[in-house]
Amino acid sequence: MTEVELELDEYAKEQYIIGCHYINAMQEDNQKAIPFYIEAAINGLAIAQYKLGECYENGIGVNIDNEEAFKWYKAAALQDFVLAQFKLVKCYYNGRGVNKSNEIAIEWCTKAAWLGYDVAQNHLGYCYSEGIGVYRDDKEAIRWYIEAAHHGQAGAQYNLGVCYQLGKGVEADLTIAIMWFERAANQGLAQAQFHLGDCYYCGDGVEKDYDVAIVWYEKAANQGYAQAQYKLGCYYCDNVEMSDIAIDWYERAAKQGHCDAQYALGAYYERLGEYSKAMKWYKISAVNNLL
Repeated sequence: MTEVELELDEYAKEQYIIGCHYINAMQEDNQKAIPFYIEAAINGLAIAQYKLGECYENGIGVNIDNEEAFKWYKAAALQDFVLAQFKLVKCYYNGRGVNKSNEIAIEWCTKAAWLGYDVAQNHLGYCYSEGIGVYRDDKEAIRWYIEAAHHGQAGAQYNLGVCYQLGKGVEADLTIAIMWFERAANQGLAQAQFHLGDCYYCGDGVEKDYDVAIVWYEKAANQGYAQAQYKLGCYYCDNVEMSDIAIDWYERAAKQGHCDAQYALGAYYERLGEYSKAMKWYKISAVNNLL
């Protein structure tokens, strides 16, 4: 960089830091941050361009403006700022601030993936797995899942576990599947915790162990994962002494719109002789099944 370019870079960083000070202070100061972000962004600071895009996307200190958000995300993305590149993926997928295009979304996702962004790598793997914006290619999906999984990306670890469980793009291997499920579950991914619970409950790739299964179901359920809440309701409903626990888990899932939990809750109340409550949940379940 020339001396002038270095001075401009330092100036942009100073403006960005001042903007961050206002953003991180009080909500009413958010508006004061915008001129500083704009000044830094105009002077080419990628992180300022990205942050300005977030402000326009979420209405932080400015009115929501998806086109302006896209403009600044793209400016940062062209400087290989991977977070901005992945924002463009979402913009193109959803047609937010730009015409919808799965193909262009994939182009930006691929750029971010090649630059090592694990979230983009996992997403690219999913796109190849499902044929979204690209031809379906299970081998290519595995390749990107592995890249992201080895970076510690929990979603990719879970997806890789599913592939090994089903033999999708790789030879089926339940031992390896369990390993990846455990890695994702230990990072707190509710979907992986539930899936691991299922493996222990059914003895799929591990020795059947209801106690361990319940531990994993509860971890997922406590994060609001409806299917795990429903499974816990089913587990406890056969024990009369634990009817309150069963109802609690069924209700948590039912209130999230889980149709099976709604029906099960109706059946459980009917069994307890509470017919008005039973009818209420039967009706809710019936309506949701028709939607």
